Amino acid sequence: MSKKIEIRGIKMTHHFWERYNERIFLIPCSEKRKCSKNEVKRDLKKKLTNNERKCLDLLSHCNKEIKIPLGQIYTMIIKDRHFVTIY
Repeated sequence: MSKKIEIRGIKMTHHFWERYNERIFLIPCSEKRKCSKNEVKRDLKKKLTNNERKCLDLLSHCNKEIKIPLGQIYTMIIKDRHFVTIY
């Protein structure tokens, strides 16, 4: 299993990490060179606004699928304290 990186108690799945590389860093899925999960975590922390962080803190414990914006372009899906995907 892949190692999971947490941001305030929220775990990053392998799928989320792949999609973040593909959609935010623009690194194709087929390419072997990808940013590490720590780099994704650092970038995500830089990009999150205070309101987005508050939403993560408040809604990450829900068992339902939650959509949280990242900037004005992307949307993150979080479910049961896991980053699921980003689009």
